[in-house]
Amino acid sequence: MNDPASPSCAARSAPDAYMGFLGPDEIGPCLSQLWRLAPDDAARQRLAGLGAATDAPAPDAVAFQALLGQSLPKIRDDALHAALKALRQ
Repeated sequence: MNDPASPSCAARSAPDAYMGFLGPDEIGPCLSQLWRLAPDDAARQRLAGLGAATDAPAPDAVAFQALLGQSLPKIRDDALHAALKALRQ
């Protein structure tokens, strides 16, 4: 196999963190923080299904939407991105 012609050609194989996405070790804590801030039980159930740790909730709809908005562009996994995008209001 030939080496990519330019750095941008190799971007698909670059590590998530290098490309500005959340790494595997960052996704879990992000989901857990979203779960704690989730404004309702439906959102909490969906996030728990995605692997969020479920401890004591502290609902804050504004902070939830802000964190969700900051996190979405950093999620590389298409299925996870779609599931989180469905939580936007």
